[in-house]
Amino acid sequence: MWTREYSPGGAWQFWSLGRPKKEIVRLVEDASFPADGLSAVVLGCGVGVEVDYLARRAGAGAAAAAAGMAARAPANCVAGVDFALPAVQRARDSYGATDGAFFHHADVLRLPAPRAPLDLVVDNTVLQNVLRGEDGDLDRYLGALRRISLPGHTVLNVNLMSQEGFLQQPGFAECGEALNLPLVRAEQISAALGGDWEVLDQREGLYDLSPEAVGIECEAFYEFGGSATPGIPSHWLLLRRRAGPEPDGEKSTLWQASWRTVGRQRLRWLIIVR
Repeated sequence: MWTREYSPGGAWQFWSLGRPKKEIVRLVEDASFPADGLSAVVLGCGVGVEVDYLARRAGAGAAAAAAGMAARAPANCVAGVDFALPAVQRARDSYGATDGAFFHHADVLRLPAPRAPLDLVVDNTVLQNVLRGEDGDLDRYLGALRRISLPGHTVLNVNLMSQEGFLQQPGFAECGEALNLPLVRAEQISAALGGDWEVLDQREGLYDLSPEAVGIECEAFYEFGGSATPGIPSHWLLLRRRAGPEPDGEKSTLWQASWRTVGRQRLRWLIIVR
């Protein structure tokens, strides 16, 4: 399915609007990047817009933090992972030269255990599709999150299409059935993530979508999101992996790790091999 949607004539521009998603921009604007670099992964990265944006902003933030200090250049690593090869190819062609941005064709549900966990995991598509996927997909997704995260440290940002918010906006009713969106209820997110992750912040957000890209006219997208950022209501959450034993499992050469000290906090960062 996803390979077809990212091929010529596919619907990928419905959810990829050629600019960073509004909630990613808001997340980054509120973030304070460590001077020695950030390790992050965008799950279901599509054509790589958010990976490029996060890598550039992390690099700029770290450089500013390190200005005037006798330190080596910041080492940022933002990886994008997607199941659709055409999407990964587009991402590499467009953003492969961005410092600190890496793109991988892989199944998120089968990601290997890294040699060092991530600081930040971003998901605004995989979980909502997993929740209406095949039996066992959710367990595989949660297992992947456990393998790539460090208890008590890794932060997870999810932004998923809100069923409650969608149904509360009367204007969406006229196009909802035709779009067959993977809408998610708040209780589903809580049930899925509550065991391993503690909520740091949550609110209603925006899930950017362009209905014209799939031949549908629906003013409700613009009434809710605005003329520049059409979309639907979302469940936006920032979570941290609950403290506990570090992840184990077979290590993969996909990930190579080193240690750095940032202020009073020890952070792990990754260099992901192309």
